[in-house]
Amino acid sequence: MDDALIKWHLSAVRMLVLDIIARQPGVALEAIVAEWIAQQPAMSPRHRAAMPRMTGEILWRLENLGWVEKRHGLFRLTDLGARARTVAHLDR
Repeated sequence: MDDALIKWHLSAVRMLVLDIIARQPGVALEAIVAEWIAQQPAMSPRHRAAMPRMTGEILWRLENLGWVEKRHGLFRLTDLGARARTVAHLDR
């Protein structure tokens, strides 16, 4: 996947999840959800309740892009996921 295609697939939400995983390699879904909620203290209770489902959907997409892999219930970045973060941070 070249940089142009990476940029096309990047979104702020995907970057947030990639950044959480990069800081905590081998992280469980629940920890990703907790960190995301911690970063958004004004989130409504209804939004908080939907976070596990929403995070699961984002992780599924990141896995299909080849940016994240799941082993034994834990998520980590792939080399391509690390490249996606680099491309995103260069654009900031």
